[in-house]
Amino acid sequence: MAVNFSLVTRPYTTENTVKVALYKTASPTVVYKSQELQGPLEQTEWAFPGLDIANYICKIYEVTDGSITQTFDSFTIVPANKGAYLMKESIWVTAGVTDGFNSGVDTNTMDDWAGWDIIVEREGGGTMVVNDQYFWDKTSGTITLAYPGDAFGVGERLFIQFVPQQTDDSTGGIPETSGSSIGFGTLKTINADYTVSSSDFGNKLLALDGPDLFAVTLPDINTITPNQILYIEVGIGTTKNIQLNTASGQNISFIDGDRQTLYINQNEFIAIYKHQISTTQAKWRIHSFQGNFLQVGLECASYGSNITGGSPLNRVRLDGANLNVSQYARLYNDFVLKLPTSQVIDYASWTTSAATQAKYSLANANGIFRTPNLTGLFLRNAISPERTSEFQATQNLSHFHPMTGNINPSTSGEGGIIVGKFTGKEAINDVNVLNGTEYRTMELNGGDEARPNNYAALKFIYV
Repeated sequence: MAVNFSLVTRPYTTENTVKVALYKTASPTVVYKSQELQGPLEQTEWAFPGLDIANYICKIYEVTDGSITQTFDSFTIVPANKGAYLMKESIWVTAGVTDGFNSGVDTNTMDDWAGWDIIVEREGGGTMVVNDQYFWDKTSGTITLAYPGDAFGVGERLFIQFVPQQTDDSTGGIPETSGSSIGFGTLKTINADYTVSSSDFGNKLLALDGPDLFAVTLPDINTITPNQILYIEVGIGTTKNIQLNTASGQNISFIDGDRQTLYINQNEFIAIYKHQISTTQAKWRIHSFQGNFLQVGLECASYGSNITGGSPLNRVRLDGANLNVSQYARLYNDFVLKLPTSQVIDYASWTTSAATQAKYSLANANGIFRTPNLTGLFLRNAISPERTSEFQATQNLSHFHPMTGNINPSTSGEGGIIVGKFTGKEAINDVNVLNGTEYRTMELNGGDEARPNNYAALKFIYV
């Protein structure tokens, strides 16, 4: 078995030779593999395929006339560490275009997906729910749409994320797998506000069993070696989410551009690294992630009958529930606070009417806000974006009841027939008097509401 190692180095302005050398940690003074390029260099990728499974020290040198004059960078690589992770790069597939992924069918088998757990995002529809919207056979690599009549449309796109796999602790090694890369070295559990140090890079932080929300602060980016990955995960426990912050004036380039804060919920992870753009500019970037980062606030539905009581993890029912900002920080800060003012209302006014309950509320002094209560409501495609969340009460379309025949008033309970058009006072039953005005009524027919054909589902939003 062997592993492949690659890295991307920052620009080097030296006109001398730049050398990348690998040492096995068991023999830290003996160069195992090395490569050299003549400077100056722009951002450069270096590849070392077919390495022995071992822990390494990587050093980047400036070399003048065959002698090392300075060390630019030095860091460790730990493919032999127990508990490391295999990762497979996320991909887009297009039905009828991507080789082997057919359109017009509800099932596709992709051999190179076999052996991986996957997360499927259907373009325009958000993340799909396994065993509800689709079925996944990990052994064969077969994905099957769950709803009767559903099929992969021509040109339809899906974003496939492959869930990282922990390696076998009994060997401590990395199986030889095409397209895989090494995960992290050591695992550190945190449960309170934490400031990341340079020694955390190459390793993993697991946020677990702390308060609902706590902060993790990245170090000054200028103190970190480029392209070293820090893994951050929020486990299942008392901590609902963490707030990842940058140092002052520094940015994470992710989702909607540069940002100083990123929220990570339970059962989500990111792999973050320093991207050295130039000798004077660097940004944090996300190498890979798992979670709802791209669809916060998007609606989804469940047609299963196995969901009772609360909501599935990282989804919330649109039933007007009271939510705590500390437990749903990303939903509130990245979605609710960015809505147009017409789509939100203050907390105290939310209960005023059905129309106000169709909006999100802002948080009260205790940090509690509310989602729209869409229980029993039909969604209508808005005429324009500014009318989104506009509530309309029930109403029948104005209409006539044309009928022919002769009026036949009766005192014995037998009705008559309307002549011409229905005016609202002429009807087919006996004459009645209300406030001195005669009128006739039709017999009641129908139920307690007007409705089109419908199919019940539970409406959720991603948080």
